[in-house]
Amino acid sequence: CGGVLEAVRISCAGYPTRRTFDEFIDRFGLLAPKILEGNYDEKVATELLLKKVGLSNYQTGKTKVFLRA
Repeated sequence: CGGVLEAVRISCAGYPTRRTFDEFIDRFGLLAPKILEGNYDEKVATELLLKKVGLSNYQTGKTKVFLRA
């Protein structure tokens, strides 16, 4: 029940889109392939990718990135 309530709280806070770092990199990694060369930490790579494309309406958690619409 706690996970459901947290998901509702996050959605109400204006972050309806949430993806794990791995899902985010798989989907959007082609926008900045140089970031993904070699070994990388998924959270760091996600943050670098978000900065590279100029997104500012996001928040990162322990395992996911939350994007505003």
